[in-house]
Amino acid sequence: SSSAAKRQTPPARTAEGAHTPTRVHAHAWPMAWAAHLALVLAVVGRGTVEAVEVNTTLPPVRCSAYRASCDQCIIVGCSFCEASGMPQRAEKTLTAEELAAQQAGMDYACVQGSCQNLLLTRPGTVHVKYLFKSECSSVIVPGPSTSTTYTTTTADPLEPDPYLGVAKAKDVERPDEWPHNWGVLNWVAVCATPSVLIFIVCGIYWRCRLKEKSLRRVHADPERGGATSSFSMVAGAFGGASLDFSKAGPLTPEQIRDTETIIAESELAAKRRGQKPPKQCLVFGPENALARPHLLNVMGLLDRHPAVSVRLDMDWRLASDQDLQMLATVLGRRGRCQLQAAGGRKGGAGPAGRLRVPLRASPAVLGDLAEVLATAGHASAESVSAEAVATGSGAGLMPPVLVELTPLRLSCQELVLNRQKVGDIGCAVACGFVRPWAGRLIAVRLLECNIGDAGACELARLLLGNPEAARDLSAPAAARDLRELVLSANRIGDRGMISLAEALPKCDKLERLLLDRNLIGIAGARALARCLRRSSVRELVLGSHLGGNPLGPLGAEALAGALNDGMERAAADRATRLEALNLESCEVGELGAKALATMLPGSGVTLLSLASDDLGDEGAAAVLQALPPGLMSLDLAGNSLSDRLGQLIEETLQRQPTLSLSLAQNDLSPNLKSFLREAHGQRVRV
Repeated sequence: SSSAAKRQTPPARTAEGAHTPTRVHAHAWPMAWAAHLALVLAVVGRGTVEAVEVNTTLPPVRCSAYRASCDQCIIVGCSFCEASGMPQRAEKTLTAEELAAQQAGMDYACVQGSCQNLLLTRPGTVHVKYLFKSECSSVIVPGPSTSTTYTTTTADPLEPDPYLGVAKAKDVERPDEWPHNWGVLNWVAVCATPSVLIFIVCGIYWRCRLKEKSLRRVHADPERGGATSSFSMVAGAFGGASLDFSKAGPLTPEQIRDTETIIAESELAAKRRGQKPPKQCLVFGPENALARPHLLNVMGLLDRHPAVSVRLDMDWRLASDQDLQMLATVLGRRGRCQLQAAGGRKGGAGPAGRLRVPLRASPAVLGDLAEVLATAGHASAESVSAEAVATGSGAGLMPPVLVELTPLRLSCQELVLNRQKVGDIGCAVACGFVRPWAGRLIAVRLLECNIGDAGACELARLLLGNPEAARDLSAPAAARDLRELVLSANRIGDRGMISLAEALPKCDKLERLLLDRNLIGIAGARALARCLRRSSVRELVLGSHLGGNPLGPLGAEALAGALNDGMERAAADRATRLEALNLESCEVGELGAKALATMLPGSGVTLLSLASDDLGDEGAAAVLQALPPGLMSLDLAGNSLSDRLGQLIEETLQRQPTLSLSLAQNDLSPNLKSFLREAHGQRVRV
């Protein structure tokens, strides 16, 4: 065909040796890219452009050939310059003859590069000016110059392609030297191609990474049995894989045990290639219904295969105490077992970072589980929620118990859960979580937390630390630096008090113990009195104006034995004695008051409160006659006292000038009240 003949015919040469432009077929894309790069280089040397059309062949030509045409010189990418041998003056300052002479001495040239080069290549040239395309209409180029032709060593520009068009320069002023003569489009033209190449390379790299990461996780369906070969292939190809059982439904212990065959195959394949065993992860979800037998097989896998790790879900509301004990054992494998946030996974139930346990679980088991969360570094568990599983309509469910673990991590010297209805389970979780750093605790404040005997037992475990500390007197307690223990307004009874009393002699620095508004009875009072004599407690509060404990006369009689603690505390190397005792609203009665009166003279008590204890005149009289010399405050309010004690009260106040006495809410006559106020002023409150 004629078009084929044209493509095969070589381009003709002109007299000057330049090639005539030839049209190239559109499918010749390598030549088009080369032409595009050539035009970019031309743009860099000439300035900004308005439009660039691709040219496949650009033969070279000399700029001097376009001296006679200002427009054509600028179009082909050359510089059209105005040169003169005399300095130029403003036209307003010249006469007509001087202006004509100045224009007659003007010469023009089309050169490659900057017009300033004419100052070096043309002797006698003192004025040079670059002309823009908009100024070409006012230029009248004289005929052929008789002056000497000067040549430059710079390369000739490229001739435009008549078929594809030419580059058109914008009418903007440019400085003389590089890089100040570059515009924004120059930099964009130079940086665009590398930027696109870098973007493409990065996109290909991340696409490969995402593809590899997606291949690393294989969803297993044991019922279909199709995941074994895929898992082995992925593990061998990439040196590790994640076998996800979370979508496989309920599993049997045998199916987890059969996974060991897959793991052994991948490890054997890596050993044949001379590589280390690949890291492999088993992922389980709440739909798998894991129990103690499943977790036993998981522990076997972790023991026999060091490169295997496990990822467990946080929903364990259906687990039993045995399941939770085994879960704590598995989670104790630091770095080998992790908890994945349910809320952060598609389809996960519950908020992210919340470990959900059954509300019926044993507080001791939950305390051990919480201790593992702290020691094994499970930072993904931000809270523990004990919830009841809804059955049927869900009516009558107990509200969940939530314990935030993040505040406990941030405060290593205090355990404060005031007015949080955490109950025994929440107390066990909190005590178990802070048990690893119990030696740094200074204060434990659990005011109005609804704690019962089970929670008090877990708190005693926190104070004792080592279980052998309860039997070994020489073993130090874990919370040896504890100074304040506040357990007011809870449900602690005798069993919880007996456990707490065993920890008191081991807490060397415990000085303040608040137990008011609980359910401590005679047995708890006896255990407390027995251990109190060997402790460092200086302030004991068993009652307040808001309520006390049902100690009764026998409980008060038991506590009376702890008042005479001088010898036993000295034997236990205690520098302090019991100084403040509050038994308000503890049902002490007349018998209890008389029992206390027998031990008061040898005690070191400075503050004593027996308000609202039904002492009567006989009990109050026994106490007033047995006050120790160092007593500074005595509260006998609300005990139905009468004027029969008037003389004894006056003698007591005169005998102990530093004593402050409260007789409010009694049956004293107005005359006696007035007399006591006038005689003793602020020392007596009637």
